[in-house]
Amino acid sequence: MKSPILSIIIPVYNLEKYLKKCLDSIFFHLPDDNSVEIIVINDGSTDDSEKIIEKYLKFDNFKYFSIKNGGVSRARNVGISNSSGEFLTFVDADDFIADNYFSTILPLLEDPLLEILCFGYYEYDGVCKKKISISDGPIIQKTNDGIMNYITFKYQKTIKPFVWNKIYRAKVIKDNKILFSERKYLGEDILFNSEYLQNVTNISCVNAPLYYYFQRHDSVTHKYKENYPQDTINYLLTFIEISKRTGCTIPIQNLLEFYLSRWFGLIYNESFSQNYRKGWTNVKRYLNYDFFTNNKKFIKFKSLNNKNRVYYLFINLHLSSLVFGILFKKNSKH
Repeated sequence: MKSPILSIIIPVYNLEKYLKKCLDSIFFHLPDDNSVEIIVINDGSTDDSEKIIEKYLKFDNFKYFSIKNGGVSRARNVGISNSSGEFLTFVDADDFIADNYFSTILPLLEDPLLEILCFGYYEYDGVCKKKISISDGPIIQKTNDGIMNYITFKYQKTIKPFVWNKIYRAKVIKDNKILFSERKYLGEDILFNSEYLQNVTNISCVNAPLYYYFQRHDSVTHKYKENYPQDTINYLLTFIEISKRTGCTIPIQNLLEFYLSRWFGLIYNESFSQNYRKGWTNVKRYLNYDFFTNNKKFIKFKSLNNKNRVYYLFINLHLSSLVFGILFKKNSKH
């Protein structure tokens, strides 16, 4: 049998409420020529997700793996190692694809020079949908744009930080041993994209909404993240590791700006902690991290964007505790 053109990797963890809609959107629009394979990784679900998955085992080109719970990054890595497509992509099990997903994407994958394909999407809450556009047309990268445009937030605005709105050439991933970082749970998509883009030159974009990103209020993005401070530090450390592996030198100013940019998000997250002392301790631990305290003297204030200037001033004027206290009091009422 001819190898598939596209592998779709779907990690699943306790998503029985959404899984059927996701899988139906894929399987009921699959081309008949076996050009697409579906890889589902059950990441130790304890609900009825497995029973739902079993109903799709009859389909051709379907691979199913059941593993011990290890997080979405590990599940995706299992999918990568077991994929056989020339290209691969990711779908989250609480999302679903548009009816014209395959008819739009597969012809574009026939281009022998294609390195990565990005596309638009809808934000969907179950009732209303909002079209999210991306860059239209090709983007030619310069050396080190891959990591620098993410750490300076440029690519978050143009091609977006996600992996599910992108199609990757599998050879680039496997030849360069690009995997999702399993030691953290924050921003794994950006880190994966940063390393991948360090290894390619051309970014192809089609500004068509081909994916439904489901905004559910019980998702991990809407919950208190207990490991947020350490995850954020790991995020920075992984950026540095990627830069060393790919030969990209990230200026200290950019690293410090990235660190500053997480200040309010950290305080906001910790304000949802049920324990004031614990939340404030986590904020202080972040503010006193060696990398920041040892290097903040090198921050060029005039080079900061307006948001980071405000954050820098709040930190230097020791107002972090005031901001945290106000937010904690507000959120504790809910």
